[in-house]
Amino acid sequence: MNRLLVLARLAPADPDGQLLARFLADRDEAAFAELVCRHGPVVWGVCRRRRPDPRDAEDAP
Repeated sequence: MNRLLVLARLAPADPDGQLLARFLADRDEAAFAELVCRHGPVVWGVCRRRRPDPRDAEDAP
């Protein structure tokens, strides 16, 4: 697993808003990685449902 993701998962649980603020203010990669861990599966699920071809889902913005 990516070292950055491992470090992010070990950080105390901050609310999403706080993580987003850290990323926007400081480009905090660990904060962004935590947001991706929390919400990535949901976003991926929506992309897969909207674009049945997996290749199209991977390219969805």
